Amino acid sequence: MPEQSAHLLPDTWVERYDNALRSLNDTTHMVGIARKIRALAGTPDAAMEVLAGGEGLAGAAHQGRSENRRVGLFAGTFNPLTRAHIALVEAAQREAGIESVLWVCAVASIDKETVARATLADRLAQLMAYVSSVPATAVALVNRGLYVYQARALRAHLAQDTEEVVLVGYDKIVQIFDPRYYMDRDAALDALFAETRILVAPRQGDSRAALERLLAQPENRRYADRVAYLSLPAGYSEDSSTAVRQLAAQPDCTVYDLARLTPPEGAALALGMGAYRVAPIMRTDYYIWRSAWVKILTIMASTVEAVTQFPPLDQLCDAAMELGERGERIRGMLLADAPDGQTITSLLAAVRGL
Repeated sequence: MPEQSAHLLPDTWVERYDNALRSLNDTTHMVGIARKIRALAGTPDAAMEVLAGGEGLAGAAHQGRSENRRVGLFAGTFNPLTRAHIALVEAAQREAGIESVLWVCAVASIDKETVARATLADRLAQLMAYVSSVPATAVALVNRGLYVYQARALRAHLAQDTEEVVLVGYDKIVQIFDPRYYMDRDAALDALFAETRILVAPRQGDSRAALERLLAQPENRRYADRVAYLSLPAGYSEDSSTAVRQLAAQPDCTVYDLARLTPPEGAALALGMGAYRVAPIMRTDYYIWRSAWVKILTIMASTVEAVTQFPPLDQLCDAAMELGERGERIRGMLLADAPDGQTITSLLAAVRGL
């Protein structure tokens, strides 16, 4: 992290930023996440894999208390993670007694099948870095975008008496009630609300009154008692991942600039990995080569041991951006339409000694 930015931020913020950078640059860690994505995407039935923090989800019911334990499910693309996302979760913990929160990414998210720049593996890695510093949080990957399938998949990881609560912004509750996402909307919603209830946070001007109007519509009234409004502290409802991406794309953006909108882990993805900064020429676009390295190692490396022989991703990306014969050779192998069986051996030979 540049010194001129680091001294303006708390030591704990800088420490978390550096820890996230190390995780995102760990070649074996990143390829491991990408392998899990490929495996889950190929699973025919609805499924969930908890990637971090799972030990807090299956805890026993509270001793000496009559109410059920509550676990929140917060699904999104987190492209990147923002302080507004965290404010929503903290409000749910404070106002609704949510004790553990599962941050969820889907292999493909509804209405967001094409996500700007940052790969799913990187977005999961930033979340995993975040939950490592925050108690009572976990990260999971699911292979279905609809909440009803996500809620059912989560149920398998919870104690029997645990209550599930889905956390959403206002735009998502509109989507949940939209019939175009279902073959039989009411049957799907009946199944969803049998599993969970929903807390709705404001989003860009949509208030409690907007939610009340939505729930008052005749087709939605039967579900109104399972949906509640979640107030956020002032200043967060206008924040968005889009704003972070636009800011991070600027060539003079610093971590200090991003700290108002993102936690350290989101800043590490946005700025440290160059996820949203498009270079003027392909050879110097760090994130293109980062994504290419993870993709080819995920596809071509037959064992985890083969991946552990490679240097950290930042060194691999530097090698791919080199001028000269070695850089050209690496770029050619990374972008090959049909890499052969010797590609991993050839790439390892090209980067040996970094």
